[in-house]
Amino acid sequence: MPEALVHEIWRRREFEHRHLETVSGQAVVVLDTGRHNRDAGPDFVNARIRIGATEWFGDVEIHRSSAEWLQHGHQTDARYNSVILHVVLIPDLWTGSLSRRDGTQIPEVALSSFLRRPLRGLLATIRSDEGGSLPCEASWNRLPNGLVDSLMQDLGQARFARRVLSVGRQLADGDDLEQVLFVRVLAALGYAKNREPMAELARRLPLDQLRRLNTPADVEAALLGAAGLIPNGEISGGPDDRQYVEQLRARFSILSETMNVQPMRPEQWLFFRLRPSNFPPLRLAQAASLVARGALAGPSAVGHFRDIVLSAGRPLAALREALSISLPEFWLSHVRLERTSTHRRASLGRSRADRIILNAVLPVVAFSAGEPPNHEVLSRAREVVRGIPAEDDEVTRSYAAMGARPESAEESQGLHELSATLCSRAGCLGCRVGRFILSR
Repeated sequence: MPEALVHEIWRRREFEHRHLETVSGQAVVVLDTGRHNRDAGPDFVNARIRIGATEWFGDVEIHRSSAEWLQHGHQTDARYNSVILHVVLIPDLWTGSLSRRDGTQIPEVALSSFLRRPLRGLLATIRSDEGGSLPCEASWNRLPNGLVDSLMQDLGQARFARRVLSVGRQLADGDDLEQVLFVRVLAALGYAKNREPMAELARRLPLDQLRRLNTPADVEAALLGAAGLIPNGEISGGPDDRQYVEQLRARFSILSETMNVQPMRPEQWLFFRLRPSNFPPLRLAQAASLVARGALAGPSAVGHFRDIVLSAGRPLAALREALSISLPEFWLSHVRLERTSTHRRASLGRSRADRIILNAVLPVVAFSAGEPPNHEVLSRAREVVRGIPAEDDEVTRSYAAMGARPESAEESQGLHELSATLCSRAGCLGCRVGRFILSR
């Protein structure tokens, strides 16, 4: 029996909701099954479930039977302390007796007693649906010229406008514009998988606090130490490598006495299925360079970026140059601190710099246009968006297979907006493509 089948049963809610209960008899109401996590850690994250009279927010782990919790070593893995419900298909000898690493017992549900249909029928249905195509896919080659292009552009502009509004919400939480920029830069450096831990680190260790440190080495030690990523164990490599890590550890030990920052847990960071160039330690070393030597070092990084957008003859090239960094030689042979790796460039790379410009710099610059807005600032910011190359990722490739050809980040962001706000919610009646097809 494939475990993926149990995942799909949970994701599609193919169980009786009104009578669902834990193996100990507590009523269970699934308010949100959570987001399917295809990386290391629990199978579904950010779930919302009421067990008895208590509403829980956290993660859900899925197995065929309870024994697999022990076989996979989850009882000793701190990443699974966030699991609020263990879902199995079939109960076994260990059902009802499992615990997390912190010693607390985990509520469990055995779905076999609550399935809406026989298991064989569920398996057949799920396998027949595995194609995942959109209802409109077969009709895209008959769409009129320009319909998809105009849709991508309009949705791309709407997505950028939503990003600008989100800057205002961050300010409402008490941050100033420089700190909002810092949070967004670190989140963009974190890639999709480490976006949230990066943002949390930026809030634990604010930009103005980092700017008061004396040396670039102090900034690097502060970020890596507060992230919980400076190892305490043995370090591989030569004596220079070991000395570098030991100095970081010693610096953070001194800094932590005055900075009053609680280090994050190492297991909050994801490395699984990441390219080495996206590993969190290397990204944090790059962030340290931006703060200590680069674009975030001055007292007004927002003003500096705004001046570039308004004044530079080639603003995109100038923004990329502003995000250039210089790292110590250590990082030419490391992507994490405890062991060496093959020699590589330690620079940001153009595609990552573009993501920082798109997701962090331009929304903050556009928001700084004020109310009523400075239309020149907004217009120049949007021009830069249109100059950034289109993203090549899972979402854009799925639409490219249907015939979409985004030529800029504005258009590829439009496809992301289309996927998130319409296609994933079966919003065909709210989509120009859907309405055109249905009208025919």
